[in-house]
Amino acid sequence: MSIGMKRGTVYLEPHQKEWERASEETIQTLKNILGSTVIDIQHIGSTSIKNISAKPIIDIAVAVNNFDDILSKRDELERNGIIYRFEESPKQLLFVMGDFENDIRSHHIHVVIYGSDEWNNYINFRDYLNSNIEAAREYEAVKLRLAEQYPNDRIAYTDGKQEVIDKLLDEARLWRIESSKEFHFAVLSHQEPICPICGKGRIICSQGKIIKPHYFECTNHCGWYMNIDYNDCLVE
Repeated sequence: MSIGMKRGTVYLEPHQKEWERASEETIQTLKNILGSTVIDIQHIGSTSIKNISAKPIIDIAVAVNNFDDILSKRDELERNGIIYRFEESPKQLLFVMGDFENDIRSHHIHVVIYGSDEWNNYINFRDYLNSNIEAAREYEAVKLRLAEQYPNDRIAYTDGKQEVIDKLLDEARLWRIESSKEFHFAVLSHQEPICPICGKGRIICSQGKIIKPHYFECTNHCGWYMNIDYNDCLVE
């Protein structure tokens, strides 16, 4: 199956290995052109999520410290078929690739500031859905329904996904924190880290620092909790 879709239209295809190869080739091209001006380049979006259907358009996130570093490379990027489209927001630039004579787009390249919410959301969303098949299927179900409902209205399709994207981003942020070694060490060593859900309470063991199974919860009573076996605890 080919990569690319006419602007404004919507249809989904099963995950293709070709998408991974195309993303790798594009990332290498970007690295060759941009060199040290970029911090990281990642394949993102639905084509980067295994086992779900997606529009056959490759999304790439480029992380930089300064947008001017990228804009200074516009001519060289354009010579390689990478065209500056517009400023998606004050925090993001969009470049595109494709068959412009036939109004087809094959790649969307999103330039964001490294470490920003935009960058973290792209990476967290991808990694979370690749690690959680139920979340991935939930997202795919919404996409399939909207693609059938709006085959010629990309804006309505995109707007219709926002609610589930926001929900999954919240889950992804929590998953990222809870799966980090730093957070687990802080919990298990009774350092009372900030709650990853509410951001207000502290994570404590109401039983105290004792040699027995530990139950950790948020002091703000937001509903976050974790059961830790005695053998896992770092404090006796």
